[in-house]
Amino acid sequence: MKEIELYRLSTDEKIVHVPETHSIVVRFNAPKKVLSTSLLNGGYREDIKGLFNYTCCGPGSCMSLEKYEEHLGKCAAVMGLDPAYSTGIGTAARMENAAIMEETYEELKVAACVTAGVEGNAGCAGDPAGYYGAGARPEIYRPGTINILLFINADMPPGILTRALVTCTEGKTAALRELMVGSRYSENPATGTGTDSTVIVCDPKSPLYFRSAGKHNKLGELIGKTVKEAVKKALGNQNHLYPSTQHSVTERLRRYGVTEEVLYSYFREYEKEGTEEWRCRWRKTDRDSEMVFTASFLAELLDEYRWGLAGNEEVSHMAKKLLQMTEEAYGMRSVPMEIKSTEDIKDAFCRLAVQAAVKKNGI
Repeated sequence: MKEIELYRLSTDEKIVHVPETHSIVVRFNAPKKVLSTSLLNGGYREDIKGLFNYTCCGPGSCMSLEKYEEHLGKCAAVMGLDPAYSTGIGTAARMENAAIMEETYEELKVAACVTAGVEGNAGCAGDPAGYYGAGARPEIYRPGTINILLFINADMPPGILTRALVTCTEGKTAALRELMVGSRYSENPATGTGTDSTVIVCDPKSPLYFRSAGKHNKLGELIGKTVKEAVKKALGNQNHLYPSTQHSVTERLRRYGVTEEVLYSYFREYEKEGTEEWRCRWRKTDRDSEMVFTASFLAELLDEYRWGLAGNEEVSHMAKKLLQMTEEAYGMRSVPMEIKSTEDIKDAFCRLAVQAAVKKNGI
């Protein structure tokens, strides 16, 4: 099978893309310490000889966990790996959209190979779950997974390798925060997806030996920076999710239920146009700086209310002032606003946003 070299590790092992099996594969030429969240030989191991990440399914596909574990073993064999000494993870993301980033400090090198998609499955820790129990259940409900392969050219004890997983996860969450990705299951900012997986590899033969992988240690810094940037790049490759595409009213307030469809229902009070005509008109307003920052500030106010950082009265008062300032920015005549709750805030914003689109586009 044709293999395309994507990156060569400092230990001279290659990260390769195998188009025929829709996979990214790494074969080790020496023993490694491996920590994996995979069902296939997961946990801490010192006998893993190869690992893979692969496109396992299309949108909407699902598989029971029992079948998925068996399936991973079969995939390893197809890729020329021994299923008994391999670990692997799957995703709906395309391997062509993988991102590889490296950070170095003196002799220390940290590299991350990431595939990422969040459009359908972004969630926040603590969001309502979809099932309970250890029985069979769909492995993937909606497409969207962040898979991380992390390589460190240093040695460390098993407990610190586990601490590296914590720092790696924080780096992933920092990437989602910087892109303002919202949960698809709640009103919270996203911290990951429901199906994320990670494999971390370190080198027991390295002269570098770390007893810490937290944020105060240079190793922790490199892990966080590498993972954060790789996740952001992979999301751009897979979902076309960039800072520029997030400069949008509906992206900033999507988790609070403000979507094009919802705004269209308000617009119907003015016109009876079809949804496509509405989308064309709305998108001229959706990225206006005044409206985007109004949406951002309102999201912050709503967050602070939900998290108990501010009371209903003060949040409603500040939201009203903010909306009135936005009215003035668009040259709109101020209308009385009765804002007493968070639902009133969202309703007032939707009406204001639609009125601004109507005025701007001369509807």
